[in-house]
Amino acid sequence: EVIQLQSRILIDESLLSSALQGVLHPQIGRTEGEQVCGQENFGQGIYFTDTSSKADSYTTGSQKAVFISQVVLGDPEILIKPMNHLTSPPNRKDSVIGKPSPGNLNYDEAVVYDDDATILEFLVLYR
Repeated sequence: EVIQLQSRILIDESLLSSALQGVLHPQIGRTEGEQVCGQENFGQGIYFTDTSSKADSYTTGSQKAVFISQVVLGDPEILIKPMNHLTSPPNRKDSVIGKPSPGNLNYDEAVVYDDDATILEFLVLYR
């Protein structure tokens, strides 16, 4: 089942939950410093991936859900090692892109630190 929410498409791994916790609105609406995932490679940001298997690994329960989102990355900082202390992109950049590298990152991910850089487009429900 695909539910269109709004008008580069990425899957928001930080919002994967069968409960969905009332986030069916145009913006993610996290409060400053709120941590969604247990272990974040690039600090307290909003995480996205274009690798569906990575996104699926964050789902639980028999009813699974992923958001398909538009994300504005601007001028990203490309990193190959985790920097889990970040609260904003380093070096005056707009976002972070994590590239897979042996012994560090297994999957690609993009991180923004401002929910205005995201638009949730679709909610995909699956089993």
